[in-house]
Amino acid sequence: QGKKFKILILILAFVLIFGTHLKFSPDNNDLWLHLVSGKVISESNSVPKTDVLTFTKQGEEWSVHEWLYQSTGYFIYKHFGLTGLLVIKSLFVCLCLALLFYLIKDSFYIGLFVTLLVSYGLTLFSDIRPHVLSWVFLIFTLILIKKNKEWFLPALILLWGNLHPLHLIGLVI
Repeated sequence: QGKKFKILILILAFVLIFGTHLKFSPDNNDLWLHLVSGKVISESNSVPKTDVLTFTKQGEEWSVHEWLYQSTGYFIYKHFGLTGLLVIKSLFVCLCLALLFYLIKDSFYIGLFVTLLVSYGLTLFSDIRPHVLSWVFLIFTLILIKKNKEWFLPALILLWGNLHPLHLIGLVI
């Protein structure tokens, strides 16, 4: 009976977390830059090396370090709209928090409390932006280290590095 109760509590917690993070902030200026950059990458089938978007910097060197996030985000937006982006973002926040719960699951109630507390804190920062993916990669990195599976880290860091510059934290850990 206790196990079923805990599973029910977890399901309810993650439904609450999913709904809480299913929000959009219209003043998220980065989203539109990421989507337009993704469109440029998708339409040209290449990552631009010079700025093609800014009037004052056009033609200057441009390092598109989040190209994978941008092209994927544009694909989702093109096919599923803003709602699709919100759902994917909420799912990644849930994945991040599920991994956090897994990392500290030795005590169910402490893990649940910490997960809900972190979820509340993340509501301030969970815009549709690539750093949300970095949260997932960071916790996954910690899990891999805890499980002595460091051999998987180079592939993880390589993928992470094409999504967001916080992959440097993974290198430091």
